[in-house]
Amino acid sequence: MRPGQTGPLLQAVSKGRPPGSPRLQRSPVVMVAALVLVATAGLLLVRLASSGSRDASGGAAGDGVQVDSGSSSSGGSSLPSGDASSDPVAAAAAAAVATAPPDPVSLAAAQKRARKAAALAKPEFRSHAEGLVLSPAAAEAVAACRGERCDLLTLFLLAVEETRRLVETGGCAVQHCPDALGIGERPLPITSPALGNRCEPLYNRGALEVVRQLLQPDWRGLEWFTGGSTSWFLARLAHLTSIETAPGFAAKARSVAEAQFDAAFLAARWELHVVPPAGPVATFGDAEDGWLFADYCSAAFVPEGTHFDVISVHGFARMACLRRAVQLLRPQGGLLVLPQAQRPAYQAAAALVPPHWLRLTDTHAFGQTIVWMSIQGP
Repeated sequence: MRPGQTGPLLQAVSKGRPPGSPRLQRSPVVMVAALVLVATAGLLLVRLASSGSRDASGGAAGDGVQVDSGSSSSGGSSLPSGDASSDPVAAAAAAAVATAPPDPVSLAAAQKRARKAAALAKPEFRSHAEGLVLSPAAAEAVAACRGERCDLLTLFLLAVEETRRLVETGGCAVQHCPDALGIGERPLPITSPALGNRCEPLYNRGALEVVRQLLQPDWRGLEWFTGGSTSWFLARLAHLTSIETAPGFAAKARSVAEAQFDAAFLAARWELHVVPPAGPVATFGDAEDGWLFADYCSAAFVPEGTHFDVISVHGFARMACLRRAVQLLRPQGGLLVLPQAQRPAYQAAAALVPPHWLRLTDTHAFGQTIVWMSIQGP
């Protein structure tokens, strides 16, 4: 067989065939048998990768791939060892491979897929009820509030309780994101149960669901840094102001927005400001330098006395931007969001936000997102 040419079995179950190859008979019996053979061969590869690479205590797999030997938080368990003498599925797979072994190219591809699957995020890498934690005395603060202005504070608690149920059942809303938008993919381990997809803000899923439930169509929003959050907010707010440092990112955000909204809509409801840093950004320390990004964080173009209903602090110099966000957020019932809050550089965030504001912290294996709701002090 020439390099790059597949065997007749794989040609039979594929959607097409190489030019010049003979047409194969595709009777239902042949197709079913072929599919069963390929499926069992794939199962064997996964089992062999699991059993051959873990030690007696269920430790690290070969080639640097970690294989979970215990049960997940959702009740799943690890794969069995794949002993063909006691496992009929493993025995059938072994027999299938012995009678019709795949060619080396297909075998290498199957092994690559098996390793990739083993490295994917486990089901427990997601927002979960135990990871959604409210600030102390949040319920008491809402109970002490009086008047109609407190309705949103009550809704905040209700949204958190509803989200705690949704994250356990997979019921959180996920934005559809067609490939035609040309946004590109999130890194492989980032899955929808854990974080927002490429058409959503990169928040932990539980925090994102709470924000989604609380947004109102007449609200005005501010975001530092553009990306998946931009079009997501545009579709849900009366007006959005976006602040970006890089012209290339700003152009990408505009092209994605123009693919979803008409020109009149964007002209009336979106402001995009590009504010570059005052000097080169070469290290993570530079990226968090409040002096380099002083103009970016100050948002000096915002008219005096303006307040926003929701503010997302993403991108660069987040602590300096967070300090400014506290000033710009409306004093009662506004939402302030800080993603990737687990980073050491952001540990001072709590000291920058009034301690009496309601706070939701959504924490899981991929990171932490904090959502505050402003509340006027006593």
